[in-house]
Amino acid sequence: MLELTEAQSHLWREDLCPALAVDGIVVGSVEDATTAERAELEAVFARDIYPVLTPLAVGPGQPFPYISGLSLSLGVIVRDPESGEERFARVKVPEGLDRFVGVGSGGLLIPLESVIGHFLPTLFPEMEIVEQVAFRVTRDGDTEISDDADDLLEAVESELAKRRFGAVVRLEAASSISSVMLARLQERLGVAQSGTYPVGDCSTSRMSASSTP
Repeated sequence: MLELTEAQSHLWREDLCPALAVDGIVVGSVEDATTAERAELEAVFARDIYPVLTPLAVGPGQPFPYISGLSLSLGVIVRDPESGEERFARVKVPEGLDRFVGVGSGGLLIPLESVIGHFLPTLFPEMEIVEQVAFRVTRDGDTEISDDADDLLEAVESELAKRRFGAVVRLEAASSISSVMLARLQERLGVAQSGTYPVGDCSTSRMSASSTP
């Protein structure tokens, strides 16, 4: 699976992103946007994205927040500039919004998590953003239903409900994650190193797209 994940990331970064760019579909970052496009992006964030975000900070001794399976999240380390205290926070990427945010007329598409990451200071005012990383977990989906169940439908519904809280069997995280953040996630989610899968980003930019023959 590690080899397949690496091959998938390589295909997306080296083949699909450049091919899309040739056709005028540029999967990039906020840094690729022009001044006018950034202003448009800020308006989109304030109107459509910010109202549905629910950041959750975890203090010392507090339980780690529940992370639903296959949902995309941003793990954030914030620091109080006065006390120096650091806290972990989780920002769930809303599932009801489009996966990519289009701005301008040049075909620039920015991943939703990148847009949220750019505007994190809005969510954590007066705090320093030490690190941010996109991650996703996969939970154990095995079910076991007894043939002796009195009500088979009820037994199936019960097992399906339990799947939401199954053990985390895979942690996918951006390859840029620091060792400190990775260790924190692995410990709090109960994931071994063998169950951790680094995922690369698309490196296509508008500059490289415009220079593609």
